[in-house]
Amino acid sequence: MTLPPIPLFGVSFQNPVLLASGTAGFGHEVSGVIDLEALGGIVTKAVTPEARRGHPGPRVAEFAGGMLNAVGLANPGLEAVREHELPWLAAATRRARVLVNVAGGTIAPTPRPAGSSSARHPRGCASWCAAAARLPLAPSR
Repeated sequence: MTLPPIPLFGVSFQNPVLLASGTAGFGHEVSGVIDLEALGGIVTKAVTPEARRGHPGPRVAEFAGGMLNAVGLANPGLEAVREHELPWLAAATRRARVLVNVAGGTIAPTPRPAGSSSARHPRGCASWCAAAARLPLAPSR
């Protein structure tokens, strides 16, 4: 059964299945075990304007009801993602949409992953999603 395209935020998704932010990093981590093109899209891990090492360990605590984590939004920063991760995602996805989760420490305007012009979006990375600012963030480490 083929589903009709799903319109959302002015973008058409081939199906309603999206990998949630943080579950697949930037896609490399799961590309050997899942066909990214079978997805409606992939939401990248959170990206901040500057690189963040995140919280020191331990980052995960298990308890009887599950687990808690506090990774601290470890990421290489927006420029590194723009230069290294997005070109790979553009090459790895033709139909699946790429949504970049952009996080910040203030309510100031959030930078766009591909710059100020939509013309700079890498081919295949036609849609962008900036997550609500996560406040407050601990200072960058």
